[in-house]
Amino acid sequence: MTERTLCASHQPLYLMTDRDGYLRVPTQETEYRNMGNTLSTMWMSESKLDLTGYQMNDLTVFFRSSFEQKGGPYTIYWETDDEANPVNPNELAVIEQVIISSVPFNDDQIRSTWIASPGFDQFPNAALAATYEWGNFDRGHIIHGHFTYHGPNAQTAASYARDGYAIMTPLVSDYYSSLEPTTADALYCYRFFRMIGAPVEPGQAGTGPIQFSAPALRVLLPMVTAEEPWLEYVMRQSRSYELANQV
Repeated sequence: MTERTLCASHQPLYLMTDRDGYLRVPTQETEYRNMGNTLSTMWMSESKLDLTGYQMNDLTVFFRSSFEQKGGPYTIYWETDDEANPVNPNELAVIEQVIISSVPFNDDQIRSTWIASPGFDQFPNAALAATYEWGNFDRGHIIHGHFTYHGPNAQTAASYARDGYAIMTPLVSDYYSSLEPTTADALYCYRFFRMIGAPVEPGQAGTGPIQFSAPALRVLLPMVTAEEPWLEYVMRQSRSYELANQV
């Protein structure tokens, strides 16, 4: 039995607005890419953890736990037209999904996670199914999952009626990790952001967010590898292959 800790790292994200919506600051380029949304309010970082060596040696990976470490605060800046038109705190909210999966997601499936976390029974409504791609994710796919709804901390925001700034705080923080043992040859790591409010161009008419920053984040996965009895190992391999190919 071999013990080690896997680490999935994501760089910080810093966004500011211009006439085209949210853009990364050129001097602080990171690995995030825009998800094709017209207001540039969806951003994703992705990476992969290679487990091929374990698979080649017929080893199963067993996870002891998963937890996140963050390198600083989340912040938001906004502008208002005038004191008679304060910014709505709900328009400053940001949704974040951190996912480590034994099978890959496509972009449409990642975009849909701002509505519902993967691995759960989703809406059967045909109209929603036409708009959002839930995939066929089983709970066992999601080794680590964390949904967060960030909002401005009222204690650090002097007033929503004037241009301002606030540290953000998690209003909802839901973990849905399965920590399911796997024989997959890779783990797929995603960090996704969805800005709720429409951005405004600094100095122009409008009320809403103009800057957002999120710190660097890493997910640690303490794990062990071990040989399973052959029948159990083959059944797990078969199940992993079947799940991976139904997504």
